[in-house]
Amino acid sequence: MIKSAVIAAAGRGTRLMPSTKEQPKEMLPIVDQGKIKPILNLIVEQIHDAGISKMFVITGRDKRAIEDHFTQNYGILEHITDKEALDSTESFYNFLGKIKLSYINQPRPDGFGAAAHLAKEYVGHEDSFYFTSGDSIVYSLSKGPSNDFITRLKDAHEKHGADATLAVFETDTPQRYGVVLGDEDENGVLHLNRVVEKPQETVSNLAICGKYIFKPTIFHALEKVGAGLKGEKQITDAIEWLIEKGYKVIAIKLRPDEIYMDIGNPKTYVEAFITTSLFDSKLNEFTKNKVEHLTEFYKNNTKRE
Repeated sequence: MIKSAVIAAAGRGTRLMPSTKEQPKEMLPIVDQGKIKPILNLIVEQIHDAGISKMFVITGRDKRAIEDHFTQNYGILEHITDKEALDSTESFYNFLGKIKLSYINQPRPDGFGAAAHLAKEYVGHEDSFYFTSGDSIVYSLSKGPSNDFITRLKDAHEKHGADATLAVFETDTPQRYGVVLGDEDENGVLHLNRVVEKPQETVSNLAICGKYIFKPTIFHALEKVGAGLKGEKQITDAIEWLIEKGYKVIAIKLRPDEIYMDIGNPKTYVEAFITTSLFDSKLNEFTKNKVEHLTEFYKNNTKRE
């Protein structure tokens, strides 16, 4: 049974400087239901909507804004004069009462795998847990930030008794990601025989999107592998160790209407903001018209070579 989730949010966000000098990248906003929300806010909502209310956030130095955001501050309500904004804030505070957030300090941001290992003493020694990055999201073009993929991860993980279950997506740039190789069964579940972190040569176009369910065996695997790329402990190395030792590792593919978005650099952040604006149920027409207008304006006012 999956009772808890771990969110890795201790990265420095240096590629997004200077916006991340004082503000964690996980607190950068995207669009949801006509509102501007930190991406981490949406990730927490997805996890809760998938039936998981106990969450651990891996944070580090200069990440206090995360804890402040997820702490109710009723004193601010008297200063909000706009009714819609007041209703939205009160609704958010009610949501915070439905979840249990705890924070784990990562002294050095030395890898995604190292962040996962910090949760060992918190998630229990028997139950599987959901693990995700705090700066990426799976977004449904038809439903918005839906939790469907987490439910499918949980179902596949429990049905197959897997030690690790990964979410993957098709990409034209596999060298940017960890990729998987395996055999697909009749239900679309991939039974993995290899994972490779940021391959220099194309061996697969199925990329890992930083969303996992693990049994506690992952902690043993993390203790067995050394530092990988950039001298950091890589979660993909631990998953590869599980495969080599005969543990069951599977993956599910995102559906055609589901896209993976991260905000790790300026281009991907802009892409995420535009995408969530264009497909938002309340702002899509406004965004579409504005983009069309600005595109036409750009064409008419850009010097031609």
